[in-house]
Amino acid sequence: MESLLSLALSNAVVATLLAVMVTVLARLLRRRPAVVHGLWLLVLLKLLTPPLIPLSITWPWTADAPPSAVESPPPSLSEAEELATSLAVTQEETLSAESESSPAPVAATAFWEPAILIVWLSGSVAWWTMAGVRLLRFHRLLREANAAPDSVQHQGRRLAGLLGVRRCPPILLVAAPLSPMLWALGFSPRLLVPADLWARLSAEQRDTLLAHELAHLRRGDHWVRRLEFVVLGLYWWHPVVWWARRRLQEAEEECCDARVVAVLPDAASAYASVLVETVAFLSQTRIPALLGGSGAGQVPLLKRRLTMILTESPSHNLSRIGFWTVLGLGALLLPLTPGAGQTEPPAAPDQPARAASKSEPREGERQILARHGMENCASCLLYTSDAA
Repeated sequence: MESLLSLALSNAVVATLLAVMVTVLARLLRRRPAVVHGLWLLVLLKLLTPPLIPLSITWPWTADAPPSAVESPPPSLSEAEELATSLAVTQEETLSAESESSPAPVAATAFWEPAILIVWLSGSVAWWTMAGVRLLRFHRLLREANAAPDSVQHQGRRLAGLLGVRRCPPILLVAAPLSPMLWALGFSPRLLVPADLWARLSAEQRDTLLAHELAHLRRGDHWVRRLEFVVLGLYWWHPVVWWARRRLQEAEEECCDARVVAVLPDAASAYASVLVETVAFLSQTRIPALLGGSGAGQVPLLKRRLTMILTESPSHNLSRIGFWTVLGLGALLLPLTPGAGQTEPPAAPDQPARAASKSEPREGERQILARHGMENCASCLLYTSDAA
């Protein structure tokens, strides 16, 4: 249980540092939304990646190093009589210091570790329960949706061929005032279009609307929604997860905009008007964004998207350099897990180890004891038995 908690906290720390780095890189790669999307995806993947390669981080000790031991000359003959007595006294001090410094019985588990884990798991269960209730309500709404006419289904298949999508999902017209979206959480992908908004659009605008949602399918964004569902449930308390999710979806919308303009270059103005019409349509209601759906994006991003659609031509695919850059960063950062090094500080003069070193006689002292016939004294026998 303790190792699981430390693993999750370690991933959260590394993901936070990675998110800071991606935020800086995203400002430099504004015209490369596909690369930015891949970098933000690494942040979410790091939260679920098990530690495969430990990375030990050792901080140098700032305490002064102990002075180097200098070999002292052997004692003179006049000191031999005092040596036995000093050895016995030193040995007694060493034994008493060791007995005093013996560690107390360690408690089985600290109180705060299971408490944090219980709160963490309780929050995850509550979050998934709330999300499940919302999804069930949305599924009931989908039961009232009607399949679009055959002409609309044919229109979707034609656009799917232009975008490189093998199979166009079913297109459903929904009476509720929700955002057009690709829905694939728990079911096979479906294109959901509000019937009232569809009735307002021209044929060219409808092409761009369907092309945008099919671009999400072409990119595999519905798999990212499933990843978000798991990560948000596990790390509901971590603000970096919500930040990364928002930035990830913003990059997705920019990638889809660029793909629609690339496939339908003559419909850029119609596509921009569709976005404005969609925002005006959604402003009449306050339905919250649904988990698992890839929609038309959020309103604060609309100005930048319109500017990009009408004046810029950003890349909608990962270039070779961008692909290998994202792949290399993932291979380098995802398996790593930081850990503290095992460096020990230098022993203080009053520690038992230092006292024990004082009690060990040097070779010259042993010879002098042997000359004076004190090799069998009580203190020497005590030292010899302990050393053995």
